[in-house]
Amino acid sequence: MKKYYRMSSDMKRRTPYAPTIISNNSVFLSNCPKCGRTRYNKSNRDLSFLIEGKGKLPDTLLCGHYPLTIVSDKVLKAWENEGVTGYESFPVKLVNSEQIEIDDQQYHNITIMGRAELDFSKMGVTITNICDVCGGVEYNKETWEFGPAIIKENSYDNSDLFVCKHFISAPLCSLKVLKIVYESKLSNFYFENFETSFMIGHRTAIDLKELLK
Repeated sequence: MKKYYRMSSDMKRRTPYAPTIISNNSVFLSNCPKCGRTRYNKSNRDLSFLIEGKGKLPDTLLCGHYPLTIVSDKVLKAWENEGVTGYESFPVKLVNSEQIEIDDQQYHNITIMGRAELDFSKMGVTITNICDVCGGVEYNKETWEFGPAIIKENSYDNSDLFVCKHFISAPLCSLKVLKIVYESKLSNFYFENFETSFMIGHRTAIDLKELLK
């Protein structure tokens, strides 16, 4: 049985981090006129981020806009060298509070293209409503009540980086990605087991050294 993992930035490390999109904000972010949910214009690739806090920039930045995965050039090169699949990338600008660009190294926004679906039937979850404007989904229970996450059989496209339908803001990955992060000593990544993704109180960080020893 394949194992999958949830990937994010370490929430405990907030300096330096990218709390705000400061260019093209109105184009990139908007609210659905029908249901009010925040929508993200993935086609807008001209993005700048305000960096707050002092210290060395980590390899993946904690972002104030949850769906974004922002990684350093070091990460992108490691993924490219090892043939990681399931994503597109484009460069972004980082600036300080004086609007001066930080050019220590290039950073990239990652759009995850790999796909899978959750097996709602086995999880006891049903969709109660889908917004016909933005596609926002409502369920018969809150997401933290979903219980253990289960991938629907034959829905996973075998990408190393992927997201589940209806949850495109929650990056998932294969063990290969964890190995690359560990062996390349990439900083600020946080991984947890996919099965506990929705289970508050059961979500714990994976110790890469212990897992990969």
